Amino acid sequence: MSFEREIDTLMGFDISISGAKGVVPAYLESHYNRLGAVENIRESGHASEFALAALIRTIVLDEDEEIREAALSTICEISESDQEKRLALYLACADAHERVVTTALEQAVAIDISLAKMIAERAVNHPDILVSSYANQLLKD
Repeated sequence: MSFEREIDTLMGFDISISGAKGVVPAYLESHYNRLGAVENIRESGHASEFALAALIRTIVLDEDEEIREAALSTICEISESDQEKRLALYLACADAHERVVTTALEQAVAIDISLAKMIAERAVNHPDILVSSYANQLLKD
């Protein structure tokens, strides 16, 4: 199965996928196109190196935290490489949004507790109290 359209959407090459008129407000089309692209890759259960590159780009550059979080979760779910997962988690732990950092911590705990503690050290002073509390708790365990 080819995901060229999804990859192009996430890479910023093709963001003009439109559905039925009036179903989704025009200002949300780009958001749902990108989120749909991530979810289609997730549903495939496997990603090519191009899809993984698009997902990593999304983690770093997408302006929407929901899409960054979905891309992170997708890599952690479908990648067979711990190195790819670790790379995605390292990148995500530098995110400014608490939702993405919390997901990075949760995914890291599931992969490797020592990795989770390394990420928690970076998140211990996060401005969001829930993130910093979670990071502190991981470091105490």
